[in-house]
Amino acid sequence: MKKIFLFALSTIFVFLIFSCGSPEKSILGRYFEAVRFNDKMTMSTMAYEPISMELKKWRMVSLSQEEKKELPLNELFKKQDEIKETRDAIVNQVADANDKVAEAKANLSKARGAAKRKAEKELEEAENVYKETRASYEKIQKDWNELKALIDKEKALFNLSVGIEWPEGVELEGDMGVKEVMVEVTTATDVRNYKVILRRYTIKTPEGQPLNGRWIIEKFILQ
Repeated sequence: MKKIFLFALSTIFVFLIFSCGSPEKSILGRYFEAVRFNDKMTMSTMAYEPISMELKKWRMVSLSQEEKKELPLNELFKKQDEIKETRDAIVNQVADANDKVAEAKANLSKARGAAKRKAEKELEEAENVYKETRASYEKIQKDWNELKALIDKEKALFNLSVGIEWPEGVELEGDMGVKEVMVEVTTATDVRNYKVILRRYTIKTPEGQPLNGRWIIEKFILQ
């Protein structure tokens, strides 16, 4: 009975050490400590989207298994190259369509009689083509802006975890680890539950050296 008790006690002790020393609890503990003192500078070094509150206490409710994913920026840069090629082609089409509208207007100003009716039809057709190509350009430009914003975010998250800028024009080897932590936060006015998304990057530098990033907080999602 004594051996069973000692074994159970040692198991609990190991569990407590693991729980207190886990990287997830460590970063959240340091983050919420910064929240207590409204230390926004420290908060920004750990979280991409810091949140503030009048914190009284917090506790970690659950932790997911780590999910390994490919480095997002490798695929995002490839997609950016594809969109750029399409966008450049559409820009040329818009310019050509605009020139044809100007040409059709010039022809209409000189046309008389039956030729004028034909010129009016040609101008209408040219303007319709311009509107269509212009709409295509506006759509691809919207996609481009959204993708650029996503790339900027991924660059910032990468830098926050690894501590270096992603080298331009280089495809890196490695992966991204993602975990979800459920936390209960007691504030001065209420109790809130958050899903906290954590990230960590593990890469090889262009020189082939392994580089392990630290866990960072991507965002808090109020449940």
